Amino acid sequence: MTREAKDSAYISGGDMNLDLINKIYKDGNFQVADHFDDWRDAIRQSLVPLIKNGYATERYYEAVLENIDKWGTYICITPDVCIPHAEGENNGAIKSGIGFLCVGERVHFGDGENDNPKLLFPLIAMKSDEHLENLRLLMECLDQPDVIDALLTIQTEDDLLGILDSSGSGRRS
Repeated sequence: MTREAKDSAYISGGDMNLDLINKIYKDGNFQVADHFDDWRDAIRQSLVPLIKNGYATERYYEAVLENIDKWGTYICITPDVCIPHAEGENNGAIKSGIGFLCVGERVHFGDGENDNPKLLFPLIAMKSDEHLENLRLLMECLDQPDVIDALLTIQTEDDLLGILDSSGSGRRS
């Protein structure tokens, strides 16, 4: 990875940690929702704080939908986790970032084994190496024992803060 990409990738620090989730929260890119009637609405909502906080323009949402139209629901990587993202140039990305939307009811994307997630982690990157670095960081976080199960219990912001505090990753600057 180039130094430029490493500098602009959404880097977190630490080990078991939920430092990445804590960074997403502190950056204002975390949300909780009860349910969505349509997966498109869930994706749009997952991107709202990232767009508001200057990571992308509204065009990014359209690019994500184009990506799904082209490749299908491969963004639903496990029964619980979806990683909406767009590829290519002119997709509306402004800077690298990761969001987190925890949904109370599963979001129905289709009939596949992984097509009903509750945890959406939209990724935004300007370059493919930034995207891969963000994906690596997210996978390292989610691949830890019990992390996904803990995140699935979140119904409120306070629930997230409790999980972050108990993991040792919370409330640090």
